[in-house]
Amino acid sequence: ASLQTAQHLADLVKHARIARGWSQANLAERARLSPATLSRMEQGSLGASLGAWFAVLERLGLLSKIQQLSDPASEAILDSTRAKRPVRPKPNDLDF
Repeated sequence: ASLQTAQHLADLVKHARIARGWSQANLAERARLSPATLSRMEQGSLGASLGAWFAVLERLGLLSKIQQLSDPASEAILDSTRAKRPVRPKPNDLDF
């Protein structure tokens, strides 16, 4: 699944770059990455840092797509956990 997701992101970046008429070198410069790093990213390499991916997605105007990700299952688990936690009394400033 990781390799498929990496390839999906790689294709997304490559297609967005081409649609904007940018070369790999141009996008790499805009994202402050080496052209070799961008090339590896567009090949679906898992070795690129998350920061590199964010920089590229930001330059392409796609970073907001990451911000739209949500996980309703995790939110439901957290909500149920929060409901079960006892409320701790706040310390009284007069207690020594």
